[in-house]
Amino acid sequence: LLSIGNIKPELETTEAVIDYNREKNSYRKFFFEKEILVGALLVGDTSKSVAIMKAVREGARKVQILGKIYN
Repeated sequence: LLSIGNIKPELETTEAVIDYNREKNSYRKFFFEKEILVGALLVGDTSKSVAIMKAVREGARKVQILGKIYN
């Protein structure tokens, strides 16, 4: 399990991208405000935890982080 950043968005401008993989038994939810990653939840496969923590701290853009996570 990884929980980092703002995972309870209160702004209407916050967008969530959800990925559930039944085969890998994993759940990912990424929170973006104005295209910037502000939080994430990972359950199951946490192999990308270090990259996600760095991206939240550095304010990575949506296209950057999703490209790295899904490639």
